[in-house]
Amino acid sequence: MENNSMEQENIVELIDENDQVVSFEHIMTLEYEGDKYALLSPVDDLEDVDEGDVVIMRIEEGEEQDTYVGVEDEEILEAVFNQYLAIVEEEEE
Repeated sequence: MENNSMEQENIVELIDENDQVVSFEHIMTLEYEGDKYALLSPVDDLEDVDEGDVVIMRIEEGEEQDTYVGVEDEEILEAVFNQYLAIVEEEEE
C-alpha cells in the first residue's frame, strides 16, 4: 500500500490501492536502520487486518507531505515490532 497521508489528532488517513480512504490511529513512530516506521491501528475494519493488529508502514519523507509505504520484508517487520514491544514493556514497568 503506497499512499499519501494526512494526520489529524493521531488519525492518519491513507489512500489504498483502490483509491479508498482508510483511517488509522497513529500509535508510534520508530527509527530502525536509518528509516522511520509508523505503527498504526486501523480505525475501521479492514479485510486483511484482525482487530488489535498493528500495521507497520515505512515513512518516506517528502517536501510537501510524507508517503507511507507497505513493508514486505518479514525481518524488518519483526525487528520494528520487537522494538515497539520493548518500548511498551518498559513503559509498563
